[in-house]
Parts: sequence; C-alpha cells; structure tokens
Amino acid sequence: MKTPRPGTQLRPNSSHWGAFSAEVTDGCLTGVTGCEKDPAPSPLLDSIPGAVYSEARVRQPMVRQGWI
Repeated sequence: MKTPRPGTQLRPNSSHWGAFSAEVTDGCLTGVTGCEKDPAPSPLLDSIPGAVYSEARVRQPMVRQGWI
C-alpha cells in the first residue's frame, strides 16, 4: 500500500469506476490511489478530486420552481 505524505490519511473507498484509497489532508480530498489489488485501475479515478471541488457541482439539494 502507498505510504501517505505526512499529515495525509488514506481512506478506503469505492465508486462505480472501482475501489480506491482517498488521500485526505486536513479534511480535504487531495488525491486518489487505485486499489493495490486491482491490476489495472481505471484512469477515471483521477478525476474524482476535481469533481468533488468543481464549480459545476450542486452543493445543496435543489428542486425546480415549476415542480413545486
């Protein structure tokens, strides 16, 4: 298993792209590492940190006014 940088924790997780370890520093997702038992982790795992902090992300529950 990858040795994290000082102050960084590796937390096991998974997505529909596969299992990975989330690299968390000071409570923020800073990177991901594919599962060590996966011989070919998906390169799409690398997009997870960018997606979490993207400006396009819906940050709270919302509903269209016309639906109400």
